[in-house]
Amino acid sequence: MASQTAATPSSQMLETRCIGRGFYPGRRQYALELSMVLPVVSLFDDAAAADLLRDVFACEVGDEPAIDVAEAVDLPERTAALIGRSATLARKLLHTAYVPIIEPETVLSFERRIASEGDRLRMVVPSIETFDERIVTGAYRLAVETMLRWQQPGGDRAALKAAIDGLGETLIGPATAEGNGGASTLPLMREAHARGIPFVHCGQGVYRLGQGVRGRLFEKSGTDGDAALSAKIARNKARTLDWLSRAGLPTPRSILVRSLKQARAAAGEIGWPVVVKPADRERGSAVSVDVEGEPALADAYARARDASRNVLVEERIAGHCHRLVAHAGRFVFGFARLPAAVRGDGASSIRALLEERRVAQKDRASFLKVQETAEDEEAQAFLARSGRTLNDVPAEGEWVTLLPHSRADRWGMNRAMTDELHPDNVALVERAARLLRFESVGLDFITTDPSRPWHETGAAICEVNHQPQIGENTARAYLSGMFGEGDGRIPIHYVVGGGTGAQAEARAQVDRLRETHGGCAFTSEVESIDADGRARPFARDAGLHARMSALIADPATPSLVALVRDDALLRDGLPACNVDAVLRTGEPLVQSGSANGDSDEARDRVLQFLKAVSGDASADRPTD
Repeated sequence: MASQTAATPSSQMLETRCIGRGFYPGRRQYALELSMVLPVVSLFDDAAAADLLRDVFACEVGDEPAIDVAEAVDLPERTAALIGRSATLARKLLHTAYVPIIEPETVLSFERRIASEGDRLRMVVPSIETFDERIVTGAYRLAVETMLRWQQPGGDRAALKAAIDGLGETLIGPATAEGNGGASTLPLMREAHARGIPFVHCGQGVYRLGQGVRGRLFEKSGTDGDAALSAKIARNKARTLDWLSRAGLPTPRSILVRSLKQARAAAGEIGWPVVVKPADRERGSAVSVDVEGEPALADAYARARDASRNVLVEERIAGHCHRLVAHAGRFVFGFARLPAAVRGDGASSIRALLEERRVAQKDRASFLKVQETAEDEEAQAFLARSGRTLNDVPAEGEWVTLLPHSRADRWGMNRAMTDELHPDNVALVERAARLLRFESVGLDFITTDPSRPWHETGAAICEVNHQPQIGENTARAYLSGMFGEGDGRIPIHYVVGGGTGAQAEARAQVDRLRETHGGCAFTSEVESIDADGRARPFARDAGLHARMSALIADPATPSLVALVRDDALLRDGLPACNVDAVLRTGEPLVQSGSANGDSDEARDRVLQFLKAVSGDASADRPTD
């Protein structure tokens, strides 16, 4: 770790709590409003903070801390640096747990108080719905505490390193379990946000992208268009391979075994080397490749048996694994999963290049470290087959492979090869996708050369992955296929007023939207009507926010009119990021939830809030 000597105050008085939530003006992602009490920051070394983020947390950091500050806020430079760098760290921690926080943090207010009380700051931070707010609050608190402790002179570096490593258990583990996301969650939600497609976390890692009739459900990279029956079969590798084989697609020969004796017989029948793996596990769990000889078979079987009662002994297909992803029956992206390798610089030995990687990993937080390739007999033996040693100096730009195949327990590299795939291999992927009836599917395709037809190279499909791990390119193709150039939103209009005039205007607006959009739902805080005109009773008491949320989530809703008769939205927040029209009647609200002010003042605050969220003055038009 880089060292730091600037004096900073203790973080004992640090306090962070959530005081608000919802869609704030100028923001398109659900957010929390936090109140933070901070020690007075007299010194803060921003360069050292950037080093901490870069070296320990593998963050990409710029010259300036990335945070927004409201125009009227006078935030001291050192406090701004502390909050900005802490926000980067909190974001990294939550991203590591697959929580898709995307928009920047915004400081709303700052109050300088006496040193014994600390400074008070309010800020808006991105979050997701139906997610434990204490985890998000804790992420920002722990980030600030880590920054302050890092800068404290004379601090116990070993204790700080232990605390940093402990974040994996205290924060990232609970956040991962709470959000139930995956590596595909972040690129999908980033792409949705970039396109202006609203997303809502429904719970347990399921997200709704879009609204009403334009909404779609995702879990990781799986969609609501995937066939449940296909998913049932795909969970069993042996059944899946049999299904593909009977359809005439190339698959490796495989035998399901339930004892070491059966595994020996299967290996003898198939021929060495073989692949041994659990028949019903994912992500390369407990897979052994190039197993040859009875001692190696016994070890491989034991690993697979620890993961599952059902073990596959499979033919070893020559070549490397390629993940080929199809969406809606069409191939969209492919990448090669290559073994661990180093890239030459023309001056350093293979040993030195490996050491350079290790040095970069040395200070890294334990939950962010990748498994290194050791200078062990396996790597040396593999190099020796091509007449090389660890002391060889590769040419500049040359990639030197260190292992015969990619392994889940070792670092490797992925290389995009979408454009290299031979048309016959593309047709094979699309044929399999149609057969399996998944809207999104990833096939593991083993070949020595993806640019040559599968039927000439002996290539085969070795595995089918429902909810395949995807990146930015695949996310782009997914959302283009589902939403085209649209943003997935439905029109949401607000009518503000507590009298009969507002009710009449809301009904008239519903009629207009029904004509233009083929239907329109309506709701106030006490009455809801579906898009087809039928009354929608609610099972329990529900205010305007809850009723709107239910109608926006309904795939039968093409548009929505909300009648705002009180100021509860100021307390509960908006259920969606878009306000397409605001119609003011001039009537007072029926009641005000505020302790001070009458219903006219409450109406004006509601109008001001809706206008700020819409960001368009023309959306606010009178009807009186």
